[in-house]
Amino acid sequence: MSRRLDAAVGRVIEARRGAPGEDLVAWLSAGAPEGDGATDRYLRDHFVTFLLAGHETTALALTWSLHLLAQHPEAEATVEAEVDRALAGSAAEDALPRLDYTRRVVEETLRLYPPLWMLGRRALRDVEIAGYRVPVGSLVLASPYIMHRDPRHFAEPLRFDPDRWDGLEGGRSSPLAYFPFGLGARRCIGEQFALTEAVIALATITRRWRLRPLSRAPVKVEPLLTLRPRGGLPMQITARR
Repeated sequence: MSRRLDAAVGRVIEARRGAPGEDLVAWLSAGAPEGDGATDRYLRDHFVTFLLAGHETTALALTWSLHLLAQHPEAEATVEAEVDRALAGSAAEDALPRLDYTRRVVEETLRLYPPLWMLGRRALRDVEIAGYRVPVGSLVLASPYIMHRDPRHFAEPLRFDPDRWDGLEGGRSSPLAYFPFGLGARRCIGEQFALTEAVIALATITRRWRLRPLSRAPVKVEPLLTLRPRGGLPMQITARR
């Protein structure tokens, strides 16, 4: 499987290397090291990361979004009404600018259930943070899941409220308080792609279907590499139209 993936990625890179226009290969090539095959390995590793890393995380964002909409019928009705208007006679990708509330639902879902619930960074030098000394080489962990639910940063942090994202800051105390895609130089390069993908997928699903959990038992989170619903989240699907 790995060899097949390498071959497929290699064909794309070779086809696009040096080609006119701006694309992912051109963007990655601009920052790639040179010599001894480093450029090829760099392009391959980053291309595969971009290709594969968003699949599970986006699927989980959609899972949690549908779960939250099922628990909040008013928000679900607002999404359905917006989607019906925006997608009337239009493809979902063309209607994206008109899916404002649907995008807010995705952003609020990422606040409550960020698929990457824990992020790690290695200290490159000795540093002091809030009175704590962090020696060079230390692994520093930051949890969006914990930060996003801290009342110091968000009012009523456990309440599902897509309207908090009506403003640019989402009611947060600081731009640094919300980081489902990380922050700084290592912020996920696929952030806008993932948000666009999630909004289009959620709109496409809710236009035709309504989902309800099969169990009334509270859903528990399972914080593995990603933040999953423990035992999965079986749902019943009924057609809206």
